[in-house]
Amino acid sequence: MLVIALFMSAGIASTAWAKSERNLAKAACITGAGTWDGGTSAGGAAARAVVAAKPFSDLTAAKDNELRKVVRAVVNDPDSQSAVHAFGAWCKKHFSTVAKVSAGNYEVSLLSRKSG
Repeated sequence: MLVIALFMSAGIASTAWAKSERNLAKAACITGAGTWDGGTSAGGAAARAVVAAKPFSDLTAAKDNELRKVVRAVVNDPDSQSAVHAFGAWCKKHFSTVAKVSAGNYEVSLLSRKSG
C-alpha cells in the first residue's frame, strides 16, 4: 500500500509540475506576443526586462527540451530576430488556440535593429 501511495503521489506531483510549466509557457508566449510585436527596439530595455523576470526566468530550466532551448536563446539575446522567431514558432505550435499568441508577430523591428 505504501508503495502504491508513493507512486501515486509522484505521478500527481509530476502532472502538477507539468501543468505548472505549461501555464508558465503560456504566460511567456502571451507576454512575448506583446513584447515582440514588430515595434520592439533592438537594444531596448523593455525586452531585456521582460526576459529577466518570471515566467522566462523559470522556463530556462524547463523539462521540455525544445521549450528550454528557445527560452534560453531569447533570454540570452532578446534582440535576436532568429531567437524571437524560434520562440514565437514554438508558442504558435503549442498555443495556437490562444488569440494573442496566434496573432503575434514575434519580431524585432527591422528599422530598429543594429546595423553591422
